[in-house]
Amino acid sequence: MDFDPSEEQSIALDAFRRFVEAEIAPAVSPWRDATIPKDLVHSLLRKLGPHGVGTGWLGEGDGGLALDLVTSGLLYEELARVSPGLAGTAFINEGVALAIATLGNPEQKKRWLPGLLCGELIGCSAITEPGVGSNVRDVRTRAVRDGDGWRVRGEKTWISNAGISDLAVVVVRGEDASEGLSQMVVERGDGYRSRELAKLGLNDWSTAELVFDDVYVPGGRRLGEPGAGLRSTLRLFERELAQLPRFPTIRAENARQTYFTREELDGLVKALPEELAEGGRGDLGNEWLVPFVITAFWTGARLRELLHLERRRLDLEAGKITLPPGSTKNRKGRTFYLPPPALAALRAWDANTRALEKERGIIVRMAFHRYGKQISNEFPYGIFHGACVRAGIVGRRKIHDFRRSAARNYRASGVSEGVVMAICGWRTRAMFDRYDIKNEDDLRKAAAQVVISDEVVARSGGEAEIISISQK
Repeated sequence: MDFDPSEEQSIALDAFRRFVEAEIAPAVSPWRDATIPKDLVHSLLRKLGPHGVGTGWLGEGDGGLALDLVTSGLLYEELARVSPGLAGTAFINEGVALAIATLGNPEQKKRWLPGLLCGELIGCSAITEPGVGSNVRDVRTRAVRDGDGWRVRGEKTWISNAGISDLAVVVVRGEDASEGLSQMVVERGDGYRSRELAKLGLNDWSTAELVFDDVYVPGGRRLGEPGAGLRSTLRLFERELAQLPRFPTIRAENARQTYFTREELDGLVKALPEELAEGGRGDLGNEWLVPFVITAFWTGARLRELLHLERRRLDLEAGKITLPPGSTKNRKGRTFYLPPPALAALRAWDANTRALEKERGIIVRMAFHRYGKQISNEFPYGIFHGACVRAGIVGRRKIHDFRRSAARNYRASGVSEGVVMAICGWRTRAMFDRYDIKNEDDLRKAAAQVVISDEVVARSGGEAEIISISQK
């Protein structure tokens, strides 16, 4: 059996790949750590529709492109390489459109399908509830008759697209057990409320809880026959579950291309001084960037944030770096506790620069500062990229965020997943609460538990303490 794309699929994928790189990637790049704004999602869905993303599953009679599932899946894979969140948003929206196309009557199709297919409407599928996951039979949200319509009461949680949705296909239970489950379209204007939920990843993709507080839904909103909601929901699951594995596969592939191994760090540290010398930034010695690369590797801090940090934010006695509000990408600030190799590298840098200050009578605030003034607002991309090339590191030359690298090393050292997330700054407050990390002391202890190989030693004159403390 040949698993390679057909010639026709390859042509379509090449064209779509060029479109995504030119039109989608620049638009979504600022939104890796926050939900893509609703107006931007509308705009991007309008652009994606003609290519078969968001429109491929529906037949031509319903306004779709009638793509086969393999071609559709390949298109979603290409989009997910650039933006898993946008790919997921389009995927769920297309599932909502398919449910309406499959179960809806002509009037319902006319009301909602055109908007869903052209990106003017964003839909969500509201199934899961607090305490109810894929066990759809246990849904508790109820639709009670009120004149010609219904009153919907209940809560849904972990609903993809919910926070930016214009409508929801809601699985509801009838007034009595004999009515079973049904699916009903509830519009945002009917009065449901949403609240975004904090996640560990895919933060560009809206995931929220929905509250239906006696929401009145007019007649003519039920999809399909009364009591057929269980069967139709499970059929929807069949298609989605067949396609969903593509998303973690792409995320895993992206992750493999965006972290540095310890061996690669070692090579990068060796290559940086030569690259710095050629780049003409020898004012602070040819190794001034090295300790900050090491610190980023072990803490998950961004190099740009570290290099624009004031020196007074570096507490070498307590072994921590404090990034104040406004200085980080999320504008909220962050504290990083330093594992031994990062602490050793920064202590060596501090000693060297203090000697330099004494010798020349200057002030070195941090690596990007000289004579009390900032050297440059620009991150030294060329130096960093050049060192990666010199070290033979392929496919990672655009990566300055070492968060994945730090997380992998903490995990390899036996630190628990929740503490890893908190140390590396992923929704830190939420991680404190979820994993009962009582205070920053807990993070300091976790940082000290990293097992250090003697091959990964700071190259700037410091010595890394070799420790091995198991996670309690």
